Amino acid sequence: MFKVFWVIIWCSLIFAPHKQLHGEKPDFPTDNPIIYDICFTPYGQAIAIADGPNVKIFDYENKNLLNSFEGHSRQILSLSMTPDSTLLASGGRDSTAILWDMKSGELLHRFTDHSGIVTTVDICPNGKYLATGSSNNSVVLYDLTDYSVIARHDKHFDDVTVVKFNPNGQTMVSGSADGQLILYETMGGSIVEAYPEHTDWVRDIVFSKDGTCMMSAGDGPEIHTWRTDNLHFMELLDYERSGRSWKTSLDYLQEDYIYVWGNIRGRIVIESPIYRMTNHIGVPVHRVLSRPPENSLIELAVATRGRGVLILRGKDFKITNKP
Repeated sequence: MFKVFWVIIWCSLIFAPHKQLHGEKPDFPTDNPIIYDICFTPYGQAIAIADGPNVKIFDYENKNLLNSFEGHSRQILSLSMTPDSTLLASGGRDSTAILWDMKSGELLHRFTDHSGIVTTVDICPNGKYLATGSSNNSVVLYDLTDYSVIARHDKHFDDVTVVKFNPNGQTMVSGSADGQLILYETMGGSIVEAYPEHTDWVRDIVFSKDGTCMMSAGDGPEIHTWRTDNLHFMELLDYERSGRSWKTSLDYLQEDYIYVWGNIRGRIVIESPIYRMTNHIGVPVHRVLSRPPENSLIELAVATRGRGVLILRGKDFKITNKP
């Protein structure tokens, strides 16, 4: 009852008349209109953007360029930052992943163990491990104290599209074009179990802040919700049909029962227990992230295929009741 009441108050405070965003300029001055990934510093003061082969760090409020990391030879596809903003990882079409010092911009290490495109990178919340996935179906887990390979797995049958560590740092999950999710133990990198519940590509996964739940989505219409508080298995709790297909990105908002997804058709949807809020930006969505909240207002950063990085707020959405 409390959650329903909170959602009603929350929506009444933050939402104003809906507007579409066709034709508006990008919110950050990137060199490329096609942006595959973005990530925030912990309190949202700065945003890292995969701008072609470079990582650009912008001040979020005034949009000034703070730093630029140059080390890739081709388009960057994935970014990940540690919770304390000390390390940044990037991976891309040049088959490499790079670890950067966020403060100095120094290239700390280049990882070259994949023969295919590095499609996804994630740094463990404790800053001790890096996971990467690639188009050659492989997942590699690294020890960041000496940059050594802890484990390499080729158990997926198609491109690895996403790897994510649980916020507890004890497990990680990979998703693939083969429709499988695979659970791993971080310590030692051993495979725990594979889950073939998706019938098509898995495009993204996101953990709740406390690591007890995870959502997964992709080319099918369903969003799966998993229980992930056990080191030895994941339990499928629910799946909800939302939209038609090809969801490319998921993120939780301020509360773990409110989340946002974006898809290849340019649709962005905020899902709450009783409301659905929608917008259409006219170009494919690669990544949609909720800015770490300083207050109760919604702010989303969207990496797009053709319009750079856009910022959306509650007033940009149309609200409808769920059936």
